[in-house]
Amino acid sequence: MAVSFLCFKGFELVMVIIFDAIMIFTFDIDLETGKIPNKLVVVGLIMGMIFLFIPNSTYLSVSERLIGFFIGGGILLLINIITKGGMGFGDVKITAVIGLFLGLKLTLLTIAVGVILASIICIILILTTDATLKTKIAFGPFLAIAGISIVYFPSIVNLIKVVN
Repeated sequence: MAVSFLCFKGFELVMVIIFDAIMIFTFDIDLETGKIPNKLVVVGLIMGMIFLFIPNSTYLSVSERLIGFFIGGGILLLINIITKGGMGFGDVKITAVIGLFLGLKLTLLTIAVGVILASIICIILILTTDATLKTKIAFGPFLAIAGISIVYFPSIVNLIKVVN
């Protein structure tokens, strides 16, 4: 979080520190328990909603962040339904929170980077342990790493230009 003070100022700094804290708790708790607590999600939702209506210097509009909330959470909800719970509902809810903070494009990028990171780790686990394709792993930590990375490394964000 110390890097936050070098990269962001004023209100953006407060927003990034709170986002970082939510992602760090998501990473730690989901990795340890396999669950993302509702209390953490509620804090993220409340803070994200407050930030929606406080003017700041971010380039994201209220509508873009709300669309990120609904589409980001909706994509993982759809995966949750299709896989009959294979994707946990905590992942759905924390992705909606990510959408409130990062907006649609960066939330989609967060999901994509999270999937790539999770895939790499799963391949390594399958090759080096007795893990199989049926082995459950927590996805929240990968979303957290991806979300924080996207906030701090603008070069990752520039991948969006390839998509556009």
